[in-house]
Amino acid sequence: MSVTSTALIVALISAAVSLATALGVERSRRRSSVALAQFEDELARRREAEGKKSQADRLVSRYRDPLLLSAFDLQSRLYNILRPGGFIGRRHPEYMQLNTLFLVAQFFAWLEILRLDMQFLDLGEIEETALLSQRLSRVTDIFASTSRYQDDFYIYRGEQRAMGELLVITRAVATEQSRLECMGYAGFVGHYDNPAFAAWFERFRLAIATLPSSRADRLRDIQNALIDLIEFLDPSTTRFVGSRERIVRSATSN
Repeated sequence: MSVTSTALIVALISAAVSLATALGVERSRRRSSVALAQFEDELARRREAEGKKSQADRLVSRYRDPLLLSAFDLQSRLYNILRPGGFIGRRHPEYMQLNTLFLVAQFFAWLEILRLDMQFLDLGEIEETALLSQRLSRVTDIFASTSRYQDDFYIYRGEQRAMGELLVITRAVATEQSRLECMGYAGFVGHYDNPAFAAWFERFRLAIATLPSSRADRLRDIQNALIDLIEFLDPSTTRFVGSRERIVRSATSN
């Protein structure tokens, strides 16, 4: 083999090696770029998830106490009405009816405030807010049902929101410009003189007036669902130490 042929072969081999090396480097660079992009995407997803978890924690923390208190007040009233020999307002039926209406509307008001605060937050997949939503929905579903229960204690979903909206007020505070709260009982009674206000509550008030003679399976189930909510919000009984006894449905109830 001539010197020229040998040199040509060496040059071709060198070129092939250089090309293979270059291709290998390019493949490694592309793999590194893909891996880096995947890592950055995963990091961004983790940061977004952590941000949503932090938002969810703040949201639940902000409304834990008012939701807990309103749920406890309502379940306590239902328990006292439904227990044997319970409170039916014989001496002051108007107070019993109006105060019970207020406790129902107060619960719906805090749900409305929570809904307003959550409407622009994408927190549906966060476990704590998902569980909270499930327990709240359980209460509102029982109130709204017109197929499972044969009584007049139903409140349609739109009526639930309207009752809540009527009790939401804006209060100025020192540390913030303003915040949404629920009006107190005195304010509720004062507004009840307005026929347009009272009309939202009248059907349910008339149903309350039929107790204890009316069948109250729905109210029992609502009281139990409220206890479930309370136990979720305060599982260790550190925020509220009141009784959490449930009204048990009778064996003849459907």
